[in-house]
Amino acid sequence: MTHILNFLQYRFQAIPFTPFKYQYLMLAIAIIGIIASIALKIYIKKNKEDKILKKLLKSAPKKFITISVLLILYVLARYEYMAYLSMRFVNFIIIGFGIYYLITYFNLYYKVYPIEKKKHDELVQNNKYLPRKKHK
Repeated sequence: MTHILNFLQYRFQAIPFTPFKYQYLMLAIAIIGIIASIALKIYIKKNKEDKILKKLLKSAPKKFITISVLLILYVLARYEYMAYLSMRFVNFIIIGFGIYYLITYFNLYYKVYPIEKKKHDELVQNNKYLPRKKHK
């Protein structure tokens, strides 16, 4: 029982009193996330004819920038020893959402996108010979 209490106290301590050793690593990860989201936004705009890619990855840059900004704010809160904002639990939530979004969008791009692209190409090929509506 004491192990569980110690574990929960370590995770939910309002102000962690141990010095934060990973602030530069967290800031580097946040900066890499911001750069990656900007690069992803440029990639989506470059392939603007590809409607499937645009549809699947439309919200990815916004989510990665949000996670990166939250990570920077966490590092600042931890550096200034702000109560409740510098809890380790908040860090785990931010990193958890970041990993979840990363896995989700990698799955969309590498597994779902080729299938949807193939379906879209077949549909375009089949609809190529259909008559068009006449405009009056």
